[in-house]
Amino acid sequence: MIRPIKRQDCQAIAQMEASCFNDAWDEKAYAKEWEKTYAKGWMIDGIGYIWTWFLYENAEIVRVGVLPEARNQGYAKKLVAYAMQAAKQADCTQMILEVRVSNAPAIAAYQECGLEISHCSKQHYADGQDAYVMIGKL
Repeated sequence: MIRPIKRQDCQAIAQMEASCFNDAWDEKAYAKEWEKTYAKGWMIDGIGYIWTWFLYENAEIVRVGVLPEARNQGYAKKLVAYAMQAAKQADCTQMILEVRVSNAPAIAAYQECGLEISHCSKQHYADGQDAYVMIGKL
């Protein structure tokens, strides 16, 4: 079900991204990410994806999206858990992410995966909204 993102998936990921976010990355952005040795991504075809960076002992969830019609079915939790396991296998010791303070369903899902709110990043997003920085030990 969950599989690694391949270079040829960048267009499909960008299309899913556009359905999930107002500040969506485009295909070129994902193609550029694909070239980074520390970037890793996984997807569930036609449902969602997760994009991470594995940097030394830290793993960061950079993007995670689930299509609106597939939300609240546990897919985000599955993707996050999968990425956390991959990060642990890569000798990372913690997972980090930022999430809008208004995104209660995502915050709850991340907490169920073992991530905890560390602190608030004020005016983190372009629209001025704050973000919680969440961290989980691996």
